[in-house]
Amino acid sequence: MGWKKSVCTLFAGAAISAGAAEYTVPEMRTAPVIDGRINEKEWKNALKIGGAGNPVDPRKAEVFLTWDTANLYIAVRSETPPRGRLVTAPKAINIVMDDSVEFWFDPPKASRTVEQAKFGEFQLIASHTGALFQQHHNPGYGLPARKWLADIKAANSVHDGVWEIEIAIPAQAFGYEKLSEGDWKILPVRNFRTEPGRQAPFTPCSSFMDSQSYANFKLRRNAPAVSCSYAGGRLPLRVEAVSPKNENYEFEFRSGNTVDSGKIAGTEASRIFALPAPEKAGRIKITLRNSKKEILLNREFDYKPVPERIWFTPESHITVEQDFENGAGTLSCPQGMKGICRKEIASVPGRTGHTSAGHFKNGSVEYRDAKLAVPGNLSFWVRTDEPLKTGYRRFFASAFRSSGYLGLQEHQGYMLLFLHHFKGGNQNLIINRKPVPGQWTHLSVNLNPKRVEYYLNGVKYAELDLKFELEPEKLGGLVLGGGTFAMDDLVVYDRTLAPNEIKAMAQGESKLSGELSWYPSLNSMVLDITCNPEKLGGSGMLLRITDSQGKQHFSTGVSMKKAFDISAGKKNMKVIHEKIPLGRVLAEGRYFVSLSDRGTKEILLEKEFHVKHYPWLGNRLGRKDRILPPFTPLKAEGQTLSCILRDYKIGNNGMPEEVFAKGRQILASPVALHAVKDGKTTPYPAGKIRITKQTPTVIEYFAETSAADVKGRLEQDGLLRLDIRFKPGEMTPDRVYLDIPVKKEFATLFHAVGEHIRANPAGFIPSGTGTVFKSRSIPQIHISNFIPYLWIGDDECGISYAADWDKGWIHSKERDAVELFRHKNGDVSIRLNLINASFPQTKDREITIALMASPVKPMPEGWRGWSDGYGFKGTRVALCLMSPPYWGSHTGWCSRYPAFHDFTYIRKLAEARDTGRVDSAFIREWLARVDNAPKAEVPWVKSYGLEYASRHVNAAFQRAKALYPYKDHSVLYFYTCDSDGAQGLAEYPVFQDEWNTGVGVFNSYQDYAIWYLDKMLDAGMTGVYDDNTFFRSSYSWATGNAYIDNNGMIQPGFGLWSNREYRKRQLTLMTERGLEPWITVHHTNANILPTLGFATNAMGMEWKYGIHDFQSRFTPDYIRAVCQGLQGGFFPTVLDGIIGGDREKRLWATRTMLACLLPHEIRPTAPRGADSVLLRKVHDTLYDFGIGRNDCVYTAYWNPENPVKSSDSGLLVSTYRRGRKLMIVCGSYTGDILAELKCRGRIVSAKNAETGTVLRIDGDRIIFPVKKHDFALIEAEME
Repeated sequence: MGWKKSVCTLFAGAAISAGAAEYTVPEMRTAPVIDGRINEKEWKNALKIGGAGNPVDPRKAEVFLTWDTANLYIAVRSETPPRGRLVTAPKAINIVMDDSVEFWFDPPKASRTVEQAKFGEFQLIASHTGALFQQHHNPGYGLPARKWLADIKAANSVHDGVWEIEIAIPAQAFGYEKLSEGDWKILPVRNFRTEPGRQAPFTPCSSFMDSQSYANFKLRRNAPAVSCSYAGGRLPLRVEAVSPKNENYEFEFRSGNTVDSGKIAGTEASRIFALPAPEKAGRIKITLRNSKKEILLNREFDYKPVPERIWFTPESHITVEQDFENGAGTLSCPQGMKGICRKEIASVPGRTGHTSAGHFKNGSVEYRDAKLAVPGNLSFWVRTDEPLKTGYRRFFASAFRSSGYLGLQEHQGYMLLFLHHFKGGNQNLIINRKPVPGQWTHLSVNLNPKRVEYYLNGVKYAELDLKFELEPEKLGGLVLGGGTFAMDDLVVYDRTLAPNEIKAMAQGESKLSGELSWYPSLNSMVLDITCNPEKLGGSGMLLRITDSQGKQHFSTGVSMKKAFDISAGKKNMKVIHEKIPLGRVLAEGRYFVSLSDRGTKEILLEKEFHVKHYPWLGNRLGRKDRILPPFTPLKAEGQTLSCILRDYKIGNNGMPEEVFAKGRQILASPVALHAVKDGKTTPYPAGKIRITKQTPTVIEYFAETSAADVKGRLEQDGLLRLDIRFKPGEMTPDRVYLDIPVKKEFATLFHAVGEHIRANPAGFIPSGTGTVFKSRSIPQIHISNFIPYLWIGDDECGISYAADWDKGWIHSKERDAVELFRHKNGDVSIRLNLINASFPQTKDREITIALMASPVKPMPEGWRGWSDGYGFKGTRVALCLMSPPYWGSHTGWCSRYPAFHDFTYIRKLAEARDTGRVDSAFIREWLARVDNAPKAEVPWVKSYGLEYASRHVNAAFQRAKALYPYKDHSVLYFYTCDSDGAQGLAEYPVFQDEWNTGVGVFNSYQDYAIWYLDKMLDAGMTGVYDDNTFFRSSYSWATGNAYIDNNGMIQPGFGLWSNREYRKRQLTLMTERGLEPWITVHHTNANILPTLGFATNAMGMEWKYGIHDFQSRFTPDYIRAVCQGLQGGFFPTVLDGIIGGDREKRLWATRTMLACLLPHEIRPTAPRGADSVLLRKVHDTLYDFGIGRNDCVYTAYWNPENPVKSSDSGLLVSTYRRGRKLMIVCGSYTGDILAELKCRGRIVSAKNAETGTVLRIDGDRIIFPVKKHDFALIEAEME
């Protein structure tokens, strides 16, 4: 699936032919002023495109483009939501999740002359905050994506219901000294992050990363300024051409069967088109040509009828708003509805400084034209002056009607939400929580037709299901008041508000901010709170837990003594991070936790939480300490520690001084810590080492030195954990780094991984001497300098560094945390700048890292004979149920069991696999059950329809049945997701704080996933697919997956240890069940060996989708470094990544894919757009040749022992040999050529194994034509 919040996001647009769009961008004689305000006169002579997205989004957006020799100029005007509130992503170091505009540029490469921009494509994201994100993709020379070094000028403003941004990009940024005429590929996008969220390109494309699918933008001199934008409505139905001269233009408009064509003329020629059926969806095509028949604009887009509502923010649903700022005598709503005051309403100070509130003293005001909405919400702040002694206080009500009325009022000891005189009788909701006298309290009521909910200070305290249905048209007008109290900021919405929306309103202006979180796995409350202590009393705070009846179950004081001081300037601020164990287990039920000022009793924060006890929490499945296949018991001989395929000789400093992989020493010199002081580098001293523990699965040792102790732990898969403890003493260095030096003959390839995917570089190690790679070059969302993984090696062996976090490291702006450093003799070091600046070391400083030599394990026995994804014949045939609906779940990507907890569904799938028969009656019964289930149990079905479920269910059973011919050596495995939102899961209400907005396979969710994996295996599954196995930031410090730094800031962890443990538990579970393990890890481009090494199959390349040639997507060195599987001992597969195009184009894309994959022994899987007929033919050809047989010898194209050499290095040639027979696999990364293959020995015969064509032989040479980016399978016989 891949993580959705990627820096390089894929776009799944509608099937409009990519690349067909054409636009003319005129040269501008007078450059626009870049001031953030779009002046129509300044931009009059620019190209203008209105309408973003396909179908066109109803929210208005326009993009302008023009140029001169110095700059490319861009402007965007975009409608803003009510009150102009645009989204700024929290906790992010870059702006990819902000409301923004985004542009991808692919200027003509042939004419670029500025060296740093000669190759690749350029990405710009501009946030409404003014921040820019600049990235240069495919910059050439084998380099990874890097920052786009462009001096871009941008300015923006939000005003009058629009956001406007203007941008000027200099010619040099695109590789030109000056801009001139040319055909560019450009993708302009409006990224709506305000609900409804959407990435909306102005022009079609198949993928953001596929520049060949972008629209064609023709930069031209003396061209008219063409516009295709709005004509009063919300669809771009007006075409216009502006020119200094009278010009004639031909237009054509097509929509369904309607064609409107003709001519327009003049200096400002325009035409407005009419939709034949605006109430229906359709497609529009608009073409404009000049008098020479040249296309000025060619645009095609889909449209839908404009919905009644285009924004879904709470503010967009406001129907009545009263802030009491206009004085007591003139109470009115935004729409101008007047209030009838039955008694003077006084004006008093409001909740915040310099604001007013209305003070009711037995008076009231009625808004006859303002009705409560159903569904809807009414929210407001109240402050009562004193406890109620008699009667009641009514805060609001609907005016009395004989058809029914409702209201909220305070009584002595309780609150009453009453609903009276409705058909079906009276109902009352009595609540034991009410406002505290003298304090501002936020009250909110959700009104549903059959249900009402009461919130106080952002917490839902009560709810009531109704015996009747509320009908808003039968309610009277809104009445405020009936007792003595002050009211402020009343708002009526025409939809119900979600709990988080109510909480944001209620607690957004508290004396403190933050979270009270319930962690069921820890039986603890977790506090993350920021406050100004001067606003709090000096008595501290009190944390209380009560049940729904108000009974107290726990209380404890919260002291400021543990708070971190985060004051800035004159602002005194403290932050508290505290884990408070409850001591005893709460009974199942609904509870409330509050944090109050101990002196004033004012409630500062409170929330509701739920307790439920699950059997899976804390389970021990898969935790047995045992040797797992194919690993072997660890051995220690002296200071040499040995695991499968590798040996680590540990020096007296606690670091490896020699590392052997497959019998080859890969280190150029010992791994060592180095201290730099006054420019002089000194290695850290050695000491004494002793082994402290030895079992078949673990060897631990301790190295004690005068400056830094090292505790080492080698595990069965070859991971060496190093806990380094720097001690106070004589060494006071300016910086400390650790070098892992690798011999130059092994230091060929590298793969670095940061947070997330699709931005992780890989391939040949960059050329040059000194620092050739820096960690800051990887774009990340939450971190900028540190990266948690880096591997270097060749195709057979290597070594990696990994870390879960940067705790203990010291960073600096001058030097990156992780580097690759090439020494003068060609050796390359992974350099970890652990302490990057001088510091006063008054106490121990601990840093934990891991080293892992590779390969992790041997390739699986017989893997070349395996088949995955298509049901092709093989010695092991695997098929996956590729999303939860296939295996019966409809709650979310992170679900783990079928609907209704009914594993009969899984057993029936296994039955179809084992018998070749599908139980149709069961399928009908299952679908009927799903159809009748409530939305909470099957939300996806209720969203997408029963046909959606039926399609998945029937496909799943046919897929299982297809394995019947191979049942004795088949694998039926199912999709799971390691990292995504869990909001749809039934367990989420209990674990919502702990699982938060997204889970990872750590702690309680790991227990949950393992528990249900065991159930699925028990029911008949024989393998599992783990999606989203990349590193992601976790801020869950309470569970040990993040840490709190010395400044009180939570710093993320990345899941090294938890992901690793999860995979190990999976393998243990399968081994204990006697299964031949099958664990697929879908890493996309994060091949992290320490976390994935226990897996069977690694899947990559969910990236760069499209119909374009694979050679333009992935270089051979990238594939070697990331996808081959050799370093992890993985059966290697990739997603086919072919989308769009007709059958002929998909067939060609499949051939280019095979040309890239076959020489690397990688299989496509997860069928999407690839030509399955061709894939089967190629698979069968290789299988029937016997590539999976024990007597078959494979030699890769980069191996000097390869018996076949190509005269063109751009033709990759790998070889399978069985006796005198050869199967030569050729993949083209070059143009059309007459290939000449030189073989070691005399050739008897040769033919194209795909076509049967006999090939020309000349002694030891085979000669045949190969098309650009095509593949060929050559079968030859030698003497």
